[in-house]
Amino acid sequence: MFRFSKVNAAISDQSGLNVIINRNAFFSLAKPTQEWLEDIDPNIYIEKLKGKADIFTFWDRIPSKMPRMVSLLNRCKVFYELDNIAAIPLVNYDYWWKNQIGKKTRNMIRKSVKTGVKAITVPLSDDLIMAIEKIYNETPIRQGKPFWHYGAKFDQIKRAFTAKKYPGEFICAFYKNEIVGFIHLLYSKETAVMNQILSMQKHWGKAPNNVLIAKAVEVTCQKGVRYLVYERMPESSLGEFKRRSGFQKMHVTRYYTPLSFKGKLVLTLKLQRGFRGILPVRLKSFLRPIRNWLLRLVSVS
Repeated sequence: MFRFSKVNAAISDQSGLNVIINRNAFFSLAKPTQEWLEDIDPNIYIEKLKGKADIFTFWDRIPSKMPRMVSLLNRCKVFYELDNIAAIPLVNYDYWWKNQIGKKTRNMIRKSVKTGVKAITVPLSDDLIMAIEKIYNETPIRQGKPFWHYGAKFDQIKRAFTAKKYPGEFICAFYKNEIVGFIHLLYSKETAVMNQILSMQKHWGKAPNNVLIAKAVEVTCQKGVRYLVYERMPESSLGEFKRRSGFQKMHVTRYYTPLSFKGKLVLTLKLQRGFRGILPVRLKSFLRPIRNWLLRLVSVS
């Protein structure tokens, strides 16, 4: 049977289905916990989730051909829209180095390596968990927002990384024998997903994230992976960093199926992305610095 709570929850059952349910003041939205990676049979999820959420959503694998999955949802009302991910179409490391990144990024990687930063793959161990704990708890604010993992303890972090369904790999950036950053990669068929990339803020001037991504490209190319995925492509400084690192904005189809009358109403009114989802891009760009300033103010106080 599924296990779930009344607040945002991860639920699972004996068949291996894993779902996150996000609840707001008006409706609840369910999605697979590893939707970046899973091959979805939506009808199985829909049958299990009736009465537990208002909407079920998932997106297609890349490359996405709209609307490929509609035929699988012939018993349900289907809504779909274009979403996006940031991905590097991989050829080989030399191609990425010469053609997919610019001179500035190449120079930053060279400079970082010269200062003593190096990236290598590392097995999961208690020493790595302790290093991740230190990175998580360096600062409560990252990218202008409260950092989700701030305050995490060793046991919590260990459980989170050892409970992953898909095979993973860690790439760590070292400086003077200390782990100053890491990438956690998850693999599924032809796709590698950067589940996390994080480095210590006090070492940002050494560009450890650039070295980490370079190593991730090298490692995934060696495995014959076709795409390296790094979440969405936002219109922000993070999005610019992704573009400079060779990531492209690739469109995928996101599907929504109502599981209740409330869910159908939300989808009909196109409110599934919430308040932020209906704001124009220019207005969000204008409001983002104000939001970040307020968050920093609250954090300091």
